[in-house]
Amino acid sequence: QVIADAPMRLTASGVGDLLGKYTALADWKITNILNGEYICDRICEMEYQALDNLKASLDGLVKGAVEAYEELMYGLLLSGLAMQMTGHSRPASGAEHHMAHFWEMAVINEEIDAYHGEKVGVGLIQASNIYHDAVKYLKEGNFKVKDHVDVEIDLIEKTFTNPQLCENIKKTNDPNLLDTIDPVVLKEKTDEIIKIVEGIPKAEEIIAMLQKVQGVSSLAELGFAPDMKEKTARVAPYIRDRITFLRILKFYDFYDKVIRF
Repeated sequence: QVIADAPMRLTASGVGDLLGKYTALADWKITNILNGEYICDRICEMEYQALDNLKASLDGLVKGAVEAYEELMYGLLLSGLAMQMTGHSRPASGAEHHMAHFWEMAVINEEIDAYHGEKVGVGLIQASNIYHDAVKYLKEGNFKVKDHVDVEIDLIEKTFTNPQLCENIKKTNDPNLLDTIDPVVLKEKTDEIIKIVEGIPKAEEIIAMLQKVQGVSSLAELGFAPDMKEKTARVAPYIRDRITFLRILKFYDFYDKVIRF
């Protein structure tokens, strides 16, 4: 009841953080089919069920129904349990969280007055937008895949001007995680990647869900200009030693097209 009586902004932040599991799980599944990274199907099933329950509870959250808040809190607690079960944050954090963490580092932006879940929700919208745009090119079929993708050291040095932070980011990317991705396998798995991405709600649906609970749903509401989409997409994958589809996209010749605003 205490949680149900809390300000709606806090509720919306929780909703944004939980919805972020859509891209986190997709990133995990895509990496698994490409390089065999361990994945737990049971955890994925539990997370997807929590997401379905959340979607069904949105109206109840607006009305202050305790049962709806129980579903939201269960989903958020489940994320923590899932991380404990796997020993890392893979089940709960993907490209959407990398974007949020990047903004929280405030290396290309000023500090912003937004809760973590609000940033994750907007990161989810950006990632969903980029991923679904990529699927359009994947379905057309006339794309090329690079033989190799180097860590963009110049981009890292240009972005992270604090020497210590810059060195830490470089260490995070040594060895280069994309070396574990075989371009031939990447091309062969196109249909499976398309299917996984199509399981992520499109940006419009995510925006509608967040707006239903009066949540933040755009870069502008965070205080960012539209070009923050491209800036973030290029650099955010490097802040964690974790492969996401956002990082894998650097293999494709249509990469620049899908990350631009």
